[in-house]
Amino acid sequence: MTQALTSALLTAVPGVRHGFFTRHGIPPAGPLAAPSMARQVHSAHAIEVTHGTRETCALEEADALWCCECGVSIAVRTADCVPMLATTDDGALVLAVHGGWRGLAAGVIESTVAALLARGYAAQRLRVAIGPHIGPCCYRVGSEVLAALGPVSRVERSGELFADLGAVARERWQQVGVADDRIDLVNPCTACDAERFVSYRRDHGCAGRQLSVIAREAT
Repeated sequence: MTQALTSALLTAVPGVRHGFFTRHGIPPAGPLAAPSMARQVHSAHAIEVTHGTRETCALEEADALWCCECGVSIAVRTADCVPMLATTDDGALVLAVHGGWRGLAAGVIESTVAALLARGYAAQRLRVAIGPHIGPCCYRVGSEVLAALGPVSRVERSGELFADLGAVARERWQQVGVADDRIDLVNPCTACDAERFVSYRRDHGCAGRQLSVIAREAT
């Protein structure tokens, strides 16, 4: 059984390892083991992780992590929200973003790209993979959620409203300068696929979490 899904866009970058793990998989020994994670609070806050902060970042509130050092893996946890992994073309930087609807509405992608730009990394150099999340087939929402996310999120079916979080994430990456052919959707619906994924919505809050992990290999 497949324990992790990957993106061809990211796999093509030498020295970068990644995986969108299913409910059956945990990072094996190697570059993805024991990833650093922050306290996810549906914010727009991004932090840099280094060898010196890899153990203490769990105490910080953030929904995006980025790293420029080899041998440090970073991860986000999701159970319907959108996990996003990214790297530069040369693999000099890796990035993990947690995008719930509140975080996407708050600008987690925009804030993260702004932090990278301050360090000299342009969005045009990024390759982005949008991982498994709840799809518009299952994510029934109220009008206030759609108003916060924008028109691209809206799906209406049989008089009910649904949100397309993947479409929102793609649009936000495009708006900050990432070309469409540099964005990959690895997007089975977590609520539909109970065999492979936990789902907060489907399981009425009684769900675990999947890990999405990325790292630069140690040299």
